Amino acid sequence: MTTEERVAKLAPVLGEHPELNETVCEAVYEALALPEPIRRHSRAVAGKAEELCAGLPDFEDRVLVKAAALLHDIARQEKHHPEAAAEALRALGYREIADIVEVHHDMPEEMQSKICAATVLYYADKRMQEDREVTLTERFAASEAKCTTPEAKAAHETRRQQALKIENTILQAMNH
Repeated sequence: MTTEERVAKLAPVLGEHPELNETVCEAVYEALALPEPIRRHSRAVAGKAEELCAGLPDFEDRVLVKAAALLHDIARQEKHHPEAAAEALRALGYREIADIVEVHHDMPEEMQSKICAATVLYYADKRMQEDREVTLTERFAASEAKCTTPEAKAAHETRRQQALKIENTILQAMNH
């Protein structure tokens, strides 16, 4: 699906720029005819993100993180889905959420050691294998077999290292 097609399907739901609460996000799922496994995964990531936010002292972006978590995989059926989802969300006026969604697979180095909405979503997503909570070790062991080229293996290892660094950052913040 192109960005234009995605935006056309979402415009009736998001055209007046409503707050992205659970009800609106469910309407997004319907408009895009997202398969149930993607919906369940997104809801599970949102739940994990809420749990993380509750443990982070003075974290103020809870509503933003939840909306981003619910919408992070709206283009999951496509290659480069974080960018595709972000592009559609930006086109619909949700720039801040788009910026978070866009980095949920590959976190820029400068963001990996700070607590922000993007790192919370990134970590929550990595802790969910579909709709089941797992450790980072389990998550990356399960996905490693899909990596058949040296480039894919290198990208997988980079993501694993990013996730470990972000996990450390989040756990340190939760323990202080």
